[in-house]
Amino acid sequence: MPAPSTAAPQRVALVTLGCARNEVDSEELAGRLAADGFVLVDDAADADAVLVNTCGFVAAAKKDSVDTLLAAADLKAEGGPRAVVAVGCLAQRYGTELAAELPEADAPRVELPRVVATAGAGSTVVALLDRRPPLAISGDGGSTWREAGGGLPPGFAIAVADDEPDRMLYAARNRLYVSLNGGIFWRSLPFELPDIVGAAWID
Repeated sequence: MPAPSTAAPQRVALVTLGCARNEVDSEELAGRLAADGFVLVDDAADADAVLVNTCGFVAAAKKDSVDTLLAAADLKAEGGPRAVVAVGCLAQRYGTELAAELPEADAPRVELPRVVATAGAGSTVVALLDRRPPLAISGDGGSTWREAGGGLPPGFAIAVADDEPDRMLYAARNRLYVSLNGGIFWRSLPFELPDIVGAAWID
């Protein structure tokens, strides 16, 4: 029988910016972190990792998010947290730009997916994950990823149109959701369906 681990639990500071939706997402994320054995701390200087739940709705919110990431990165440079991770809608919408402009921020970890969908044309890959946001999207065959679907409920199926990779179909419970712009914005189809078993584009 292996000896119990004596390693100290990892400390995480979770900084929430923006709307009430982000507050709800952060509460859920905090619960998952605690369940996985992480210790939540209030002061980023005392943390091993800082997670910034960003907001990208208006210019002022974007600036607050970038300023918060830079402040956390300064702590990292001074020997504080070992990682600074951007999550939330700013990271979702501008993940590639953030990575280029803020190399101080670490890329969010992509968990093992439950379902993976690919387009027949291009290099789009979509991974359905057991968390919120429930989707990770890559436009370069899996080299880099961005979060997507922050407002979607937990789902079980994802499909990408073969000839138009920006068209995506997501199945959750008894409802289908459609995105026509690569997973940035989603709309629910106005009807419920019994016993959905999968999702596919049929042209």
